[in-house]
Amino acid sequence: MIWDDWWLDHRRMALHRPTGTLVVGDLHLGYLNFRQRLGESVPLESLAEELLPLEQAWNDLRPCGLLIAGDLVERQATGLIPAFAKWAHDRSISILGLVPGNHDTGIQLPPFPVLDQGHQLGRWRISHDDDALPEPLVHGHKHPAIPLPGHGMAACFVVSQSRLMLPAYSAHAAGGSVLRRSIVPWPEGEVIAMAGGRLENLGDINALRAILGPNQRKKRRL
Repeated sequence: MIWDDWWLDHRRMALHRPTGTLVVGDLHLGYLNFRQRLGESVPLESLAEELLPLEQAWNDLRPCGLLIAGDLVERQATGLIPAFAKWAHDRSISILGLVPGNHDTGIQLPPFPVLDQGHQLGRWRISHDDDALPEPLVHGHKHPAIPLPGHGMAACFVVSQSRLMLPAYSAHAAGGSVLRRSIVPWPEGEVIAMAGGRLENLGDINALRAILGPNQRKKRRL
């Protein structure tokens, strides 16, 4: 689905069309291992399994480079970074850099640039969070999602004239309901949700809040 300078992809990432840069955030690699260490009984996935949607998007969209908008790994999973870099190299995926997120602390000398000040793509600033940064801005961090009948909490993009909020790439990361103003504090915007393997524009976020109600249960893990 085209929106402004972007192709929004149902695999939870966005392609900046003028530069051919694929932007993805909140991969949280190693999250299932983290949950197992907490005592939860969850099945593990290989790195290749976790990254299969990204590989498919890379092959389908044929971008020029990959930019990671924060939270590449889960807490204390920095050991996965060399494996991720090898995975990308083996598939000829060019990593332009990582804009570090709050879960990326402790990364030391990764085999790709760490962009502490964010990154500029055309007129868009790429960040992890949206704290006091100039617009127009692309960011993740809040794992936007919306309750949909038959889909539970469906991951979504939130777009406005000057903002693009990315969904979490990780399908295992819980979502924060965009019906809550703490997740989307902007005065206006549209919600584009992932449902049944496709994107659906659900329309104005304020209208959705009026229909679905502002007091949806908050389910999120950042």
